[in-house]
Amino acid sequence: MNFLRKAVSLFSSTHSESDSYSPSPRSIYGVSKGKYLGEFLVYIKSESDNMHFLSLPKMTQSIIPVEKFKTGIDTGVLEFQEILPKKIYDTCAKQYEQSKKSNS
Repeated sequence: MNFLRKAVSLFSSTHSESDSYSPSPRSIYGVSKGKYLGEFLVYIKSESDNMHFLSLPKMTQSIIPVEKFKTGIDTGVLEFQEILPKKIYDTCAKQYEQSKKSNS
């Protein structure tokens, strides 16, 4: 069964180094160093010079400037994990919107 899961994940979560600065929809990144060590960031959207994420496990919105995101990737602070299944991503997107409303 694990073999089947790994095979499916290879086809469903393609992510190459060439597009590491522009996350695919449903991407999740792990924070491996620094102040936010252990958090996960679910990519939600990009607007002008900022990228919007849902921070897990805190369930809060994080807005990261594109340049800081690039630096995080280059220095290994942010590490791509996988492309989330659609149902899980949809739940995260709803939580992002709810968090956004409560911060307003």
